[in-house]
Amino acid sequence: MATVAQVWSPQGWDLIFKRALNDWEISRVAGLLQVLNPFPGVIEGPERPIWKFPTKGVSL
Repeated sequence: MATVAQVWSPQGWDLIFKRALNDWEISRVAGLLQVLNPFPGVIEGPERPIWKFPTKGVSL
């Protein structure tokens, strides 16, 4: 198991699998990378949750 920071770098994703992928799994990994590629990156600093839904008038 790895954290996002361990498998992401400014050069891209460095996914390492425990075993060789079967032919039919390659397209699934390609789909996963298409989902991951828009990721804006990892920023240095403490982790904090980000709530993307309305706060109903409560400011943080």
